[in-house]
Amino acid sequence: MNRSLLKIIALLQEFLEAWKAQREVERVAALKDPLLDSATVMFMLRVGDRTLFNYVKQGKLICEKRG
Repeated sequence: MNRSLLKIIALLQEFLEAWKAQREVERVAALKDPLLDSATVMFMLRVGDRTLFNYVKQGKLICEKRG
């Protein structure tokens, strides 16, 4: 049992480190460019395109079309 708990703890630590690294990437991306594309926003919010468009329609997010 002790061995199983140690393995679970190791997996959780590995997951936490990966999660922290991903959050740092997202933070740097948001600081570097205040205007993000829809794919980046969907990834950061972990939502689909329909949910993203609903957020815009509801006024929860501001968007503008470029190009």
